[in-house]
Amino acid sequence: LIPAAKVKGEKLAAGLRGLAAKFPAMVANVRGLGLYQGFSLATRELRNQLEATALREERLLLLPAGTRSIRTRPNLSVTEAEIDLLIEMLERRLRRLAA
Repeated sequence: LIPAAKVKGEKLAAGLRGLAAKFPAMVANVRGLGLYQGFSLATRELRNQLEATALREERLLLLPAGTRSIRTRPNLSVTEAEIDLLIEMLERRLRRLAA
C-alpha cells in the first residue's frame, strides 16, 4: 500500500492540477505529498459552497483546511477508479459553481 500511495498520489495531484487548469479563476495552489493533497479556492465563500454542494449533490465529504483550502486524505487502499471519480465529482461541482 505504501509504495502504491506515491503512484496514486501523483494521479490525484495530476487530476487536481487539471481542475486548476480548467478553472483558473477558482482553483489554485495544488500541493501535497502522496495521497495527502490540497488545493485552494479563490474565496472562503467559494470553498464553503463547494464543500456544501459536494456533500448535498455528490454525497462527497470534503475536508476544509484554513480559510480557503480543501485537503484530501483518502485511504491507502483507494483505487485509481475512485480517484477518477473524485476528480469527476469535483469537476461537476466546480462547473456548476462557475455557471
